[in-house]
Amino acid sequence: MQIFRAQLSRYTPHPHRDSWMRNNHDRWLHWLRVCSFLTLFSAGWLCLFFSSPVGNACQLSEQINRCASALGVESAATLSRWIMQILGGFLMASALLSFRCGQKRQRNKYHYPVLISGVILLACALLGFYQSQYAPLLILPLLLPISTPFMLLTYQRWQNKLDHWNSLLSIIIAITLLGNALQFLLHHGNPSHTPVKALEIIGIGGTLSTLIILAVSYTATAAAIGLFIPTLRRPALYIIITLGILTLISHLVANIGHNTNYFDFTYWLADILFFSSYWLLPMLILLSLASRRKNQTLRL
Repeated sequence: MQIFRAQLSRYTPHPHRDSWMRNNHDRWLHWLRVCSFLTLFSAGWLCLFFSSPVGNACQLSEQINRCASALGVESAATLSRWIMQILGGFLMASALLSFRCGQKRQRNKYHYPVLISGVILLACALLGFYQSQYAPLLILPLLLPISTPFMLLTYQRWQNKLDHWNSLLSIIIAITLLGNALQFLLHHGNPSHTPVKALEIIGIGGTLSTLIILAVSYTATAAAIGLFIPTLRRPALYIIITLGILTLISHLVANIGHNTNYFDFTYWLADILFFSSYWLLPMLILLSLASRRKNQTLRL
């Protein structure tokens, strides 16, 4: 009987690898690795040239310089610069090792640098949370990019439990969306916010800018709720992907409008790559959901 069941299971469609996922699983995993690579590589670049792997949310080099000065270290600025260069190089190397993660047969020695890099990003976010006087709305938008290396390593253990992986990622996406939405709903008139800057640069300001920000915030909140309603999950993912792309466009417009030299160019490029998970990770959930319908499959 066990032999019969084993042979029968070969022809029984797997609930999560049927159709698209069964035929394109390697390409799906490749995009998950690409997302982790882009996040860690851009974090390393930001660390090398712009004082923190998470951008302006945390001034890591200043904190290292302050601690070294308090300990009486001579040439504290030089020590801080060396530490940032080593840290940036480590993050870039871990980004390359992301392409060796995601499958159970691969060695754990490739996973530890990616895990440590995720912990470094999380520690920097917590430091930024402390420096912002415990303002969670300034840190929640970083949650999705920071979770990218952890999601790659988590998938390695949950390859046959894709529902669990999708549920965890959906929770992270929903928290990130709600954090962004609350930030704009509570402080929609703040000119320092990236979308407000972008709208001002293209000539939209005042009441119209406020209405656009509020409409996007309410749409993001509705999409975050729709992620957990089966009949609304796919439309919500389409909306989230669109909002993620619009977020990157707003970052691009805001940075180009204020920066001109070479290093500023590299900053906004790294900033866009760091937030690429805003649309790549929801796209992976959408593709995995498409595998459940043989007559509606998606191609990369």
